[in-house]
Amino acid sequence: MEQRKIYKICGNWIKIRDEFVNKYFLSVEAGRQMTVYISHDNDINKEIHLKIKDRKCSVKCVDLSNLKKTPFEFNIKHKGIKSLLKLLKQFGYQKGTVGEVATLSYYLGQQLVFDVLLNSFLGNIMFVYNNIDERKFLKLFTKLVDEKQLEIMDRDKITKTTKKLSLKTTEIIDNYGILDSHLNKFCLSTGFCSSEDTVSLKEEVDTFDNDYSEYEKLYYEEFGTELLGKTSINKTYLYKPVSIVIPCFNSEATIIQTIASIQSQNVPKNLLRKTEVILVDDGSNIPIENVLKKYGGKIYTQVKIVRLNRNSGPSTARNIGADVAKQKIILFIDSDILLPSNYLMEISIRNIFIPTAVFVTFKQNIEKDNEKISLKNIQKGLAVPNPSLDMRITKKIDQNVPGVYAINREKYIEILSETDCFKQFGYGRKVGIFDLPAMVVSHNVSTRRKNFFRAGGFSNEFIGWGMEDSFFGARMIARRNFIIPILSTGVYHIDHLPRSGSEEEKEKEFKINLAKYKKLMMDTLDED
Repeated sequence: MEQRKIYKICGNWIKIRDEFVNKYFLSVEAGRQMTVYISHDNDINKEIHLKIKDRKCSVKCVDLSNLKKTPFEFNIKHKGIKSLLKLLKQFGYQKGTVGEVATLSYYLGQQLVFDVLLNSFLGNIMFVYNNIDERKFLKLFTKLVDEKQLEIMDRDKITKTTKKLSLKTTEIIDNYGILDSHLNKFCLSTGFCSSEDTVSLKEEVDTFDNDYSEYEKLYYEEFGTELLGKTSINKTYLYKPVSIVIPCFNSEATIIQTIASIQSQNVPKNLLRKTEVILVDDGSNIPIENVLKKYGGKIYTQVKIVRLNRNSGPSTARNIGADVAKQKIILFIDSDILLPSNYLMEISIRNIFIPTAVFVTFKQNIEKDNEKISLKNIQKGLAVPNPSLDMRITKKIDQNVPGVYAINREKYIEILSETDCFKQFGYGRKVGIFDLPAMVVSHNVSTRRKNFFRAGGFSNEFIGWGMEDSFFGARMIARRNFIIPILSTGVYHIDHLPRSGSEEEKEKEFKINLAKYKKLMMDTLDED
C-alpha cells in the first residue's frame, strides 16, 4: 500500500490520537516491528535496511550518497533471514543497528487510515496512506501541522537524519553464526525463525515465549484499562462483530439458553445484527432448526444453520463453521455454554487490538435447574460468573489423574497465578499435568479467522473426549499466537452427564487421544 505522507509527532501523542479516535470512531491494531540498519565495512554510504513485521521481511539496499536513486528492494521468506545475514557478512555487511518498535494501525471500517511507530530511531512517526478520504481527514491533519503537533517529513530527510544519529552498533551475526540476541529473540517470538531446518510441532511450541507484556502495556495506554483487569470496557463503539461457531449434537436441552445469552449482549443492537451465529448441526436426532422454533425471544443476530447428514465430531463441525464464517473474529463455544452480557464486547476489542493471539476465558459449572440461568434471567443479561474452580485457576491433582504429563505425588496447582497469567508459561514449561497448549479449552476460545486457517484449524484425528483442543492450541502456538486469558468475563457451563456415556469411557477415550496427540506433536510442521 502506498504511503501518502509521513509526519513526525511533535506534540502529545495521546491527545492527537484522541482527536482522531473520538471523532471518527477508529479501531486500532497493535503490532511489533524490528528495523535493522547494516552498514558496509568499507563504504559508509552503503547500507542494507531490513524491516521485519507480520512474518515478512523487506530488504532495501540504500546508497546514502545518491538518495534520488531508487533503492533495490526485495522480500525474503520467514525462514531465510539467517542465510541472508550470512551472505551479507561475506560481502562486508556485518555491523549495524537493531531497533524494535511498537506499531499502531488505525482503521475506519476496513480502511487503513494511518500507522504510528512508537519510540523509533526518530521518535514517534505517523505514516498516512493515500487511500484516505481527503474531505474527512485532511482538515484535521492540516490543523495539527499548523499547531506544530505534527511535522511533515520527506523520505530523504528521514534517511539523512537517521545517518546523523549516534546509534549503538552491534555485530548482526558473528563468525559462529550467532545472531544479535535482540534480533534472535524477536525472530523466535514472532515466528520469523532464525533456523531453516524443518522442525516438529513440539519443537516449535517449546521455543515459544508467551510473554505478551508489550501488548499489555500498549493496551493500557490505548484504552486506559488493564488487559488483564476485571473492569469491563464501556466504549461500545469499539465493538466489531464476530462469528460465533457452535457445534450441536443432540443439544436440545441447552441450545435455546445458549442462543438467549448471545442475544442479551450489551453491545449496540445495530452491531449485534451484524454478528453471526453459525449452528453446525452434527447429525442430531432432532434437527436444531426444529429446536429453535420453540424459542420465543427476540433474535438480533444473524443465524445460519448447517446440518450434517451424519455425526462427524466437534472438530469437523467447528472447521465447517469457520469456513462459513464471514467476520474477522471467530469465537467457538459449545452448545451448553452461556455468555454473560459483557462477553462479546470483551473478546471483540482484544482480538481487534492484538492480531496474533488466542483468547480464553474461564468457566463456572452450574446446575441446569439453577434459577440464575432460567430463560427469563438469561434474557435480562447474565452477570460475570465466578470461575475460581476452573482447572486453569486452581486444581488438586494426584498421580492417577490423566494429563499430558504424569506426576508421582498429589499436587495442588494454581496455574494462572504460578505463570503470571500464562506469561511465564513458554519454552515448554509444565505445571503439574498441564502445559501451555492445554490452556486452550474449546468450550470457549476466540481468535482471528485468518490465524485459525493458517494454523490448520481443528484436527479430525481425535475421536471422543480430550486433546483436540490442546492440539489446536499447539498449532496456534507454533504459528506464534499468544495464549491470553481474559479475567473481566467468563462463561457458565451447564452441568450434564459425560457425552461419552460414563466417566470410565471418557477416561478411555482420553488415553487413546493422548497417545495420538504425542505422536502428532512429533510430526514436522508444515510451511505457511
